Amino acid sequence: MENVVLILGSNLGVRTLNLELARRFIQEHLGEITGRSSICSSSSWGFEGKEFLNQVISIRSILNAPSILKEIKDFERNSGRKERAKSYADRTIDIDILYYGDQVVEEEGLTVPHHAMQNRRFVLTPLVNLLPEYVHPILKKTSVELLELCPDKGTCEVWKDV
Repeated sequence: MENVVLILGSNLGVRTLNLELARRFIQEHLGEITGRSSICSSSSWGFEGKEFLNQVISIRSILNAPSILKEIKDFERNSGRKERAKSYADRTIDIDILYYGDQVVEEEGLTVPHHAMQNRRFVLTPLVNLLPEYVHPILKKTSVELLELCPDKGTCEVWKDV
């Protein structure tokens, strides 16, 4: 069993329902949810779009990182997500693997820890809410330290405590 940290995001449709459906899918197919952050609200990142709701969750899973990614991509497609273009876009649901324990995974289409999380306030704010002292296995900084150093000046605020 491995501790896995995921971020969920939605900016289309009934965003809270999209997050709930994603959590149900994760619980049923990927592993037991062991924690979840508050839901945070942020402006779109990398494109002009609708406001996002984001949440970080932790799970315990027997699946390896590539298997988790495959399951996530299948769920996103089945939830109406269009294949990623070269640029960012609005989406019903987006799920990314932030951490897979303290492992470093670099495979085609999969980089864990997430390659850009330290540059994204919408990731770090809910991550700090759930796992403030979690140490990034490459950067050797806690979630709190990463947020303090984050170059992203966008807003990300707690939208709903859970």
